[in-house]
Amino acid sequence: MGENIITLGGLLSTVSSTKSITVNLYNEKGLLIITFILAGYTALEDALEDDKVTKIEILTPTSLNITIDTSED
Repeated sequence: MGENIITLGGLLSTVSSTKSITVNLYNEKGLLIITFILAGYTALEDALEDDKVTKIEILTPTSLNITIDTSED
């Protein structure tokens, strides 16, 4: 069975909430890239949206940490 790959854009486009969700986006080295409100994810650079999600941490119902692999950018 092949590896399931989730892109950042694919993940963010499927999340729905009536509350504002804060997303802290990290690269594979653990460095914070950007913090944004989920509803504004469409303003991200296309290169970031194409990156593979490697980790999702649910901190609170309105706060997420997402780690992506930016090594192929």
